[in-house]
Amino acid sequence: MDEKTLIRISIIIMVLGLGFLFFYAEELDLQVVARIDTEAPSEPITIAGTVEQLQPQGKATF
Repeated sequence: MDEKTLIRISIIIMVLGLGFLFFYAEELDLQVVARIDTEAPSEPITIAGTVEQLQPQGKATF
C-alpha cells in the first residue's frame, strides 16, 4: 500500500473513533461522590483529577 493511502485510512479511522467516543460520552450519567472513604462503594468509582508529578521507581511509575 502507498503511504498516502495508509495515512488517509488512519485519519478516517481516527475521526470515526473520536466521533464514537463523543456520542458515547454524552450518554454516560456520571454522578459526583462527596466522600469516597466513608463507606465501601456498591458500584465502581471514577476519579477525575490532574497529575502533578511522576516519579519512576524501579519498574513502575508513581
